[in-house]
Amino acid sequence: AIVASDVDGAAEILEHGRDGFLVPPDDYEKISTYIIELARNKRLRNAFGRAARKKIEKKNLNWEANAEWLFAKYSEISCNN
Repeated sequence: AIVASDVDGAAEILEHGRDGFLVPPDDYEKISTYIIELARNKRLRNAFGRAARKKIEKKNLNWEANAEWLFAKYSEISCNN
């Protein structure tokens, strides 16, 4: 389970209340509330984990695919210069 600040594309990966919690930047009270909620609620942690894994598998978000994409971008940039 994840608690993340809603900055720099976090919402593109994490869906609040489905596979983790997104909080406004610098909202320390809400961050601590969600961390405590996850620490106390194993069922919720497991549900978030399952939902996140399902999303990652569906979108083919893995290190190998990410590395291939990044290598292709670097190759593209270096060939254009």
